[in-house]
Amino acid sequence: MGSALCSQTELAARVNLIFATFQTDLGLANAFRWEFQAADPQDPKLKAAKATWFRPELARVPKALFELALRRIGLEYQVGRASKSLPSFGDFMALCRPSPEAMGMPGKDAAWVEAQRHAMSARHRWSHVAVLMAVKAVGAHDLRTADAYQARELRQRFDRYYEQLVLQVATGGELTAPLAALGHDGSKPATQVQQEYGERMLLEQLQRQGLAGAGANARGALLARMGIKREVVNG
Repeated sequence: MGSALCSQTELAARVNLIFATFQTDLGLANAFRWEFQAADPQDPKLKAAKATWFRPELARVPKALFELALRRIGLEYQVGRASKSLPSFGDFMALCRPSPEAMGMPGKDAAWVEAQRHAMSARHRWSHVAVLMAVKAVGAHDLRTADAYQARELRQRFDRYYEQLVLQVATGGELTAPLAALGHDGSKPATQVQQEYGERMLLEQLQRQGLAGAGANARGALLARMGIKREVVNG
């Protein structure tokens, strides 16, 4: 998840929202009343419970994922479930890491099977565009030709890429190529691959903002924006 921490004020607001949800959600209200006999915000037991949630892990959760977790509480903790205790901090953090299924996407295993079977198919209708994007990130040819040992390594890469795409869906952002998918053929040094990827991402941003044209002119504008002096070859 994100590395930037929200402010202390925002973190306090998050904790209050979580406990307010505990108090009002049908699946949790009884457990809340059992734990905290008085709903008084100044109740020492309630204040002590909230204090345990003031953690950096919660402050790092992107806003969209935090709001998603709040919505999921009512689905995951319903009336009549075996455990009547309130969700723990760990329970809530798990809700902040959405599963593909929660996003209406195929699970990891199903996505992997689909990727292996249809990697080279031009006519296959993919269950979700994220599966196809993960296939492209790994390399369709590699998926179809890998032996058993290589397949294990490819599966790990596929899962990492797919997880990133699931998070993009969860946060409502536009799907973009996974950040780890910086090239898989091994023909270029890692530093060059990283540099080219960064340039491509910034170039796309400049073009979306109408700050760059196409071809060499766009690349020149990009390099100028980055403060890089490099010869631009006209092709």
